[in-house]
Amino acid sequence: MKKTIFLIYRYFAYLFPPAFLIVVVFFIVVCSMPPSAYRPDFRISAAVEAFMPEGWSFFTRSPREEMADLYSVKGDTVFRYTSTNGAPGNFFGLSRKSRKVGMDLSFLAGSIPDSAWENVSMLTASTPFKKIFKCRPDKRITSIPPGRYIIAAYKPIPWAWRNTYSTSQRNYRVTLIDYEGDSSLSSINR
Repeated sequence: MKKTIFLIYRYFAYLFPPAFLIVVVFFIVVCSMPPSAYRPDFRISAAVEAFMPEGWSFFTRSPREEMADLYSVKGDTVFRYTSTNGAPGNFFGLSRKSRKVGMDLSFLAGSIPDSAWENVSMLTASTPFKKIFKCRPDKRITSIPPGRYIIAAYKPIPWAWRNTYSTSQRNYRVTLIDYEGDSSLSSINR
């Protein structure tokens, strides 16, 4: 009798964790789907989304999604304002400053109409611009001080082609902007 109970307990201990994980992943995937006949009741979806607010999309961001960089223009000098999360200036990912600048850049780029963007094959300090777009202050933007900037949007080079193409061979969508942001941010040094 004790041996039977021990065997049942052992099989339960081996089968329960994987089965539980499969059920949780199933509910995350199904609740992340757009409304359909397969999506569960609203209460179940709300409960799953309370524990996994990102849903499955957290893991499935497209690696071919367009990226953007922000360059500050001071006279004839242009320097990159955005930085990578893993840069030493961001304490190798511990600082969230670069993520905030990236979020503010998306707000800024989203406010620019399609007509203000130009296509160029190479981005240099002497890239000529046909027009300057004036951006009004946005209360959501808290890490970019007022000034003149270049926003350069580009498609990343696929990982498999990294040795074939260089960054100088990519096409850019660029715009030159005068951002009239919060003047209290003008003391920020970058």
